[in-house]
Amino acid sequence: MRALAAPLGFKFPEYDAGFIMWMPAYGFIIVDQEGRRFCNETGLDKYSMWMKLARFDMGGLRFSRIPSYLIFDERTRLSGPITRIPHGANRDYRWSANNSAEIGRGWIATARDPVELSRGLGLDSAQQLERTLAGYNDACKTGNEEFGRSRETLVKLDGRLYGVPLWPCLLNTQGGPKRNSRCQVLSPWGNPIKRLYGAGELGSIWGFLYQSGGNLGECLGLGRMAGQYAASERS
Repeated sequence: MRALAAPLGFKFPEYDAGFIMWMPAYGFIIVDQEGRRFCNETGLDKYSMWMKLARFDMGGLRFSRIPSYLIFDERTRLSGPITRIPHGANRDYRWSANNSAEIGRGWIATARDPVELSRGLGLDSAQQLERTLAGYNDACKTGNEEFGRSRETLVKLDGRLYGVPLWPCLLNTQGGPKRNSRCQVLSPWGNPIKRLYGAGELGSIWGFLYQSGGNLGECLGLGRMAGQYAASERS
């Protein structure tokens, strides 16, 4: 049931659906609720981004990365929208070219320095975000970065800062009952359940790997197979 596709995105009260994160430049980092980085922000697979956030903190008894926080600088803000809306439930919203309208709406927090931004976002430690940003900027100078960002993506964050909460934004679910090569649904012990068949994305053969149009082929092909096998039942 963990078979799902979920990029990272933004959730605002005015809209039921989320807005996918799509950065126009490399001047950004992602931090957890303590203000610490935890991944190569530029190396996340689009459809499995949620996996990096699904870590339960046993010390704090919470999911300390849900939400996480996107932090970016002035140059990145001016480079273009931090999302793309070509389709989906929010396609009618016109995101501003420099993100200024969304700052005005209160969707994106802004501050002069990491301490002020941390307080505006409600992070656990303002000082930790300050240390995180200083460490990242130092890594941009040396090219030695702990999470494996390539040298060309190590862009120092300068000037005014911006931040917005990041959530796993559900795109597609593919979990469901396990089935065999004859499309028969299996019991927890691996035995076919009589006269019960499954096909398509309910227990997808792709697992958590979102294959776009590949799901259509799965639905058509396995749906036909399941129908044939079901029709061949004699009792």
